[in-house]
Amino acid sequence: MMHTKDDVITLANIGDGAAMEMFDVELRKVLKNIMDPNTDPKATRQIVMQIGFKADEDRDMAVISISVASKLSGARSYMTKVVFGRDDRGRVEAREFDLGQQQLFSNVVPICKEGE
Repeated sequence: MMHTKDDVITLANIGDGAAMEMFDVELRKVLKNIMDPNTDPKATRQIVMQIGFKADEDRDMAVISISVASKLSGARSYMTKVVFGRDDRGRVEAREFDLGQQQLFSNVVPICKEGE
């Protein structure tokens, strides 16, 4: 349906449909984020739409501002373990822990003793 400037303002026709278009853009972002396997599936995503009205002094006209933003789920955290030791010169080294590895360091020395 074609809207004219004589139509009463609705969400569908503000700015010739700008509010609805802006919402649809953010909706696509939310749906894409939900389907991303690297995000938390249980996280709540949000679309926040703000429509502001600023009237002139005579209150016979107003400027309408429209903003739409999405709050998405960030990437899932990835956890790993590292073990610490010292090299032959006494410098601290860290290596990612892997049960399949025999010995990670040639000279395993604790970084600090208990109680330090």
